[in-house]
Amino acid sequence: MDLPCLDPPAARVVVVEAGKLPNVTLQVLPFSKGQHAALGSGFSLLGLVVGGVRKSWAYTEDLTRADLLDGEAHVSAYRLAFVTLTETALPQRESMKLLEKAIGDLER
Repeated sequence: MDLPCLDPPAARVVVVEAGKLPNVTLQVLPFSKGQHAALGSGFSLLGLVVGGVRKSWAYTEDLTRADLLDGEAHVSAYRLAFVTLTETALPQRESMKLLEKAIGDLER
């Protein structure tokens, strides 16, 4: 696991403690899993109830722009990518063990 930019004590607080929160799920997608649907593009799925109706958006950003996509086709594509990523990634327990090991390696 490659974590060169993290200060070990800060990494432990941020990663390990965040992983203990009931509303946070941390999963690692190992390089060994190969390419995936979101390679090179981060995204967030957003949901909000407006006037009693649930609205959904997919938010993407890169170096030069950001997009808030509200069409069902866009949102569905990003939902599918998210589900695929979570199914491909290691389960949270394995992910946390791997993260704790990587942070421990940095502390040495």
